[in-house]
Amino acid sequence: MIVRDEKTRANLIEGGKCLVAVLTALRAKVVPGATTEELDDLAEQLIRENGDEPSFLGYQPEGAMRPYPATLCVSINEEIVHGIPNEFIKILKDGDIVGLDLGLTHNGAVVDAAITVAVGKTSEEFAVMLFSRLGCLVRLLQPGEFQKSGDFTHQASGRGAAARSGQLGERAPVFLREHLHEARPVLRPLREQLLRAAALGVAGMV
Repeated sequence: MIVRDEKTRANLIEGGKCLVAVLTALRAKVVPGATTEELDDLAEQLIRENGDEPSFLGYQPEGAMRPYPATLCVSINEEIVHGIPNEFIKILKDGDIVGLDLGLTHNGAVVDAAITVAVGKTSEEFAVMLFSRLGCLVRLLQPGEFQKSGDFTHQASGRGAAARSGQLGERAPVFLREHLHEARPVLRPLREQLLRAAALGVAGMV
């Protein structure tokens, strides 16, 4: 998505803040005993309370057999991505690694992001895994090329790395677009930011 005026830019920033607020609330509920369905219900509730719409709910991309039936994607441990939380209901337990992928539509603009949360204490192994995925993502980002987010995950899996986006700490990338799966330019400042994060070994986006 190319932002052409200040009004569009302000709307996207506002939408991103709404998304971060929902993800932050969800992150606090990722505790032992919680269910994936409860997380999904909460996500939809919080999005609609703010006057926005869930972007994933009812979305049916080309080639899909049916629309997506949930607001949130929840992937646990070895699951790669797009786990359906309200059909294959799971109870979170201590030590699980949970991926939350969420999108909302704010005044016509689609914003989405994914975070990775450890249930209970975070192990050193978990931190090492996230930073190794960051290194893989940095190698894939090429400034100026238009790619779909799915292209990144496909290439990452081909390199032998789990294609999961998430966070360690409080930061995660928020993607902005007019339509789901819209191609986007990879800008040089983003790639340089990722390279700095990888070099410093700081908590950041993966």
